[in-house]
Amino acid sequence: MLFAHLRRTNADFARRVRSIEPGRWADPTPCAEWDVRALVSHPAGERDLPAAPARVATAPSSW
Repeated sequence: MLFAHLRRTNADFARRVRSIEPGRWADPTPCAEWDVRALVSHPAGERDLPAAPARVATAPSSW
């Protein structure tokens, strides 16, 4: 049930992102520091966070 909800939420988010007209990515949002591109990029980047600990655990010691 949770995964079905996540799939629907992701599909809705993707639909909304696809609907953004090319010239609108730099438009302001209600958050003064964020334009549309930054706002969309934020949750899109968050999807990789659960894998981050695994990458850190296997990072070379020279990092």
